[in-house]
Amino acid sequence: MLIRRFLLRALALCCLLASAGCWESPLPEGVVATVNGEAIHIRTVQAYMDGNSPGLGAGNTAPDIRRLRRDYGAALSDIIIQTLAVQDLQRRGIHGVEQRARDMEDDIREDYGPGEFDAYLAEESLDPAEWRRLLRGFVALQLLEDVVLEPELRVSRDEVLAYYKEHEEAFRLPERYRLCFASGKTRDDVQRWREAFAAGKAPATGEITAHCADIPVKEAAALWNRDISSLKPRESTRPSPDENGGFASIGLVARLSAETPPPAAVYALIEREVRQQKRLPAFDDWLEDALSRSRITVSPLLRDEVLTPPAAPGDESGKETPPPGRSGG
Repeated sequence: MLIRRFLLRALALCCLLASAGCWESPLPEGVVATVNGEAIHIRTVQAYMDGNSPGLGAGNTAPDIRRLRRDYGAALSDIIIQTLAVQDLQRRGIHGVEQRARDMEDDIREDYGPGEFDAYLAEESLDPAEWRRLLRGFVALQLLEDVVLEPELRVSRDEVLAYYKEHEEAFRLPERYRLCFASGKTRDDVQRWREAFAAGKAPATGEITAHCADIPVKEAAALWNRDISSLKPRESTRPSPDENGGFASIGLVARLSAETPPPAAVYALIEREVRQQKRLPAFDDWLEDALSRSRITVSPLLRDEVLTPPAAPGDESGKETPPPGRSGG
């Protein structure tokens, strides 16, 4: 969600609207930016970088100063956006950042185990207070999207149908097998599953792990290196040794013809996709509005880096940065 091209355009607009010397205002020692009078310290930017850049500064190679300046500028850009989100939620009287941040911290600590997260903070030289500030900023962006932006995203029936018409070929389903896969510790366990499968019943034994899925015909043989083309519905392959030291079988439920589902069958999927496409423009609009009402002061040392757009479309700056200590995904 943190697309720096939005910040580039919006900050340029902000600079035009603010006084001519908005970037040249003197800042207190240790402060690299202010957002409506709220200071952002260099230690916060450093904590952001340390928490999201494993191995930063490691090794004996002299650091690339230009790259470091770019990295600091990118980190500061994200923190400016987070600060604006926190301030905007406060202006709207929307609460919940603190509670969400506490809940997320509890989850992170639970992932690490007793005492391990504190050890991580110490190892990375992360000040717990600065880490929590960054976590609140991350959570504020999530809450802003959930409470402010998301409710305003409307998707009409005409938009869904237009999307379906444009991408109809992408919804086409190839010829498929509906298969069930079963594995067990012994050949007899799997054989009992085969008998129950043939009768359309659940297996009588609890020693079987089974699941079913629709698999394209062209992919089925390659996936399991088994020829199942001769199977008839409710037939299954003989038990054979599997990679876990047990036995396995594949059963055919049905052959499904190629088809294109009607719009009604994929309506929710398309609606979700169209709404997703609207999120970035909505965030763009919010950011421009927030910055047009704000006064941003940035240290001349990082001014150019903050106003530098991403190197290329699809780079890492187009992804939402997870809170320090938790990887994305």
